[in-house]
Amino acid sequence: MPRVTPLDPASAEGRHKELLEAVRAALGATLNVTTTMARAAVLEGWLGLNGAPQNGALGARDAKRIALAVAETNECS
Repeated sequence: MPRVTPLDPASAEGRHKELLEAVRAALGATLNVTTTMARAAVLEGWLGLNGAPQNGALGARDAKRIALAVAETNECS
């Protein structure tokens, strides 16, 4: 049983709904980890950290390549 109950995207309101919609737009799905972060009020920070490398000196294309390499190394699907 999780310590923090995930927020149901269908019942989300206000800022929580906006953030979950941003996740769906970026990832194509609303992952369980993101619905849990939305309930715990850390999703906005995670989205900011997730998007930060694309705005840095590397550029979006290289940041995406690095993210894909890390995901492959970590055996993420």
